[in-house]
Amino acid sequence: MKRDSEVRDSDVSQAAPLRVQEQLLDDETRALQVELNSLLDSVQETETKMVEMSALNHLMSTHVLQQAQQIELLYEQAVEATQNVELGNKELSQAIQRNSSSRTFLLLFLFVLTFSILFLDWYS
Repeated sequence: MKRDSEVRDSDVSQAAPLRVQEQLLDDETRALQVELNSLLDSVQETETKMVEMSALNHLMSTHVLQQAQQIELLYEQAVEATQNVELGNKELSQAIQRNSSSRTFLLLFLFVLTFSILFLDWYS
C-alpha cells in the first residue's frame, strides 16, 4: 500500500509541474497571440496608410503633370505675346516714319503751292 500511495504521490508531484508548465505554455501562447494580433493590426493599419499615400501620390503626380502642361502653354503664349509686341513696335516705327515723311511732303506741297500763288499773283 505504501508503494501505491508513493507512486500516486510521485505521479501527482510529477503531474503538478507538468500542469504548471502547461499553464505557463498556455500563458505564453496567449501572450504571443495577443502580441501577434497587435502586430497584425499595426501591419494592417500601416498597409492602409500606404495605400492612401499611394493614392495621394498618384493624385499629386496627376496634378503636377497638369500644372506642367499649363506652364508649357503659358510659356508658349508668353513667347507669342512677345513676338506680337515686337511686331507691333515695328509697325509703330513704320507708322511714325510714314507720318514724318507725309508731314514733310505736306509742308513741301504747301510751300510750293504758296509760292506758286504768289508767283501767279505777281505775274498777273
